[in-house]
Amino acid sequence: MVQVNKMVSELRRINGNKSFEQIVDFNLFSNEQICQQAIAGNKPFIVELLRRGEVCEMEGDYLIANQLYKTFAQGFI
Repeated sequence: MVQVNKMVSELRRINGNKSFEQIVDFNLFSNEQICQQAIAGNKPFIVELLRRGEVCEMEGDYLIANQLYKTFAQGFI
């Protein structure tokens, strides 16, 4: 936990007070990686997972959206 706090403070020092979402490009992450980070409890990744699921539903990709939600839910069980 101490290392994480040091990394976050270093990122803030380098990038100013930009939010995590402004620093990290979520397009670099696969759906599986987003799910893993969301299951680990990273709030920005949870939001991104839900956003990706919503976009998939809007585009009619219900299988992909269902897989995202299913993987996320199974991670908590």
